[in-house]
Amino acid sequence: MSARKTAGKLSILFILGVLALSFIAIVSMDAAALGISVNVETEYAPNITRQFNICFRNSKNIPDEIMVTVEGPLKDYITLDFEPRFVLQPLETVCQSYYAHMPAEMKQAGRVATHIVATEIPEESDNGGFNFNIVVSVMHRHIWNVPYPGKYFDFTFDSFNAREGEPARFVLEGISRGTEMVKKVSGYAEIFDAISGKMVGSVQFTEAVYVNPLDKVKLKASWDTKGQKPGAYMVKAYFDYDEKSEYYERFFQIGELRVDVVNYTKTAYNDSINKFEIEVLSNWNDPVTDLYAEVTVKRGTYEYHFTTPVTPVKPFGSAVIRSFWETKGTDVGMHDIEIELLYSNATSITTGQLEVVPKPEEKPAPVNTTTLLIVIFIIMAILNAWWLMRNRGRKEQAENKQVA
Repeated sequence: MSARKTAGKLSILFILGVLALSFIAIVSMDAAALGISVNVETEYAPNITRQFNICFRNSKNIPDEIMVTVEGPLKDYITLDFEPRFVLQPLETVCQSYYAHMPAEMKQAGRVATHIVATEIPEESDNGGFNFNIVVSVMHRHIWNVPYPGKYFDFTFDSFNAREGEPARFVLEGISRGTEMVKKVSGYAEIFDAISGKMVGSVQFTEAVYVNPLDKVKLKASWDTKGQKPGAYMVKAYFDYDEKSEYYERFFQIGELRVDVVNYTKTAYNDSINKFEIEVLSNWNDPVTDLYAEVTVKRGTYEYHFTTPVTPVKPFGSAVIRSFWETKGTDVGMHDIEIELLYSNATSITTGQLEVVPKPEEKPAPVNTTTLLIVIFIIMAILNAWWLMRNRGRKEQAENKQVA
């Protein structure tokens, strides 16, 4: 009875799983079948009306009736220049237009968004019963950039990796989103070793002056990395625009994270399990904790592959990766070897050769001096005991003769 119940439950779960996957597949196909134009972003200007285009696409092979609505904080300012309910013919794309009426003032500042939504209208059931339909909606996002009162900037700050010995670049880009002119934008940055936290340098950025609303700025700085070790660094950047300020932190790196093979085991005995060692050296100022190797040995049709255990390496340190491999099935002679190091989403490959030599004949181990002395001592003890017992026996025989 228990087995039947279990089988019944498994059957129900299987059916539910199939239905769920089918539902997801149907929804995905339907969602991809109805399309709408990409988003629109525009600058707010008082008492201005602007016209925008919007397109709808039906990728199905059957007609698709849709209803278009406007939702969000700007819906009262958006007017559709077409009937909101219409039919898209099979594989048809229809482009329409709508108007954005910008008022004299806006209470909300920043990026204000509203949505134009196209929703499929489900078919009605012919027999008056239940009709299962999947209704799909797609959205077109319409955004106004409304200025902030006073002085305000939208900034993005980026740091860029540098090759060893080449300058590291830092860039601040921004657009004035306030209602007032900014007299000057300036800044500086401090650079730190990301591991030790020690400050290793500083830079001054270029400046921008007399920045009007909606004007863009781009401040640059570069840091000379000569004499700096490869590794991870952090930049702390400080910017001022008139009486306001901004602060950013970013990580960047000098050089490339690299672990090199310094040496590896170059000989092995045939028909044996052999120890294999790889000596590696890291050029990075951070520990490498996930280092391991994929090793392939080849000779003719013979190929042997093995993976080593994970071995950590200290900053700018060396380590030995240890593993074992079996030479059964190959011949004596030179073999090609490929060592692929894998670590921190990086790889490095080293190729070379390894020689398989005949397994030496096992010879009896030479007798150890200590062992020899122990054996001699045991023999002498046995002889001494035998001698004592022999003398005792003779003495007893002599005494017995005297008594008789």
